[in-house]
Amino acid sequence: GLFSLAVSLVPPSFLWLAELVGFHADRDEGIRELEAVFERKGPSFIEAGLLVSSIRFLFLDETEAAMGITRKMLDERP
Repeated sequence: GLFSLAVSLVPPSFLWLAELVGFHADRDEGIRELEAVFERKGPSFIEAGLLVSSIRFLFLDETEAAMGITRKMLDERP
């Protein structure tokens, strides 16, 4: 998830190069994968939650969604 998201942040002038060597740039898919990790409550769900919350707040301007994820994390691990 994080890798797909990171590749999607490559500037468009260089994105063709990343895709040429086989990297796939899909921001929505990356976020969905990170959300799935967060919802499964596996060993890295805190990290996935922090990433999704940060992405929603900083890049997507979804403050309420970011705060909801943060609240879920605090409820799970105070």
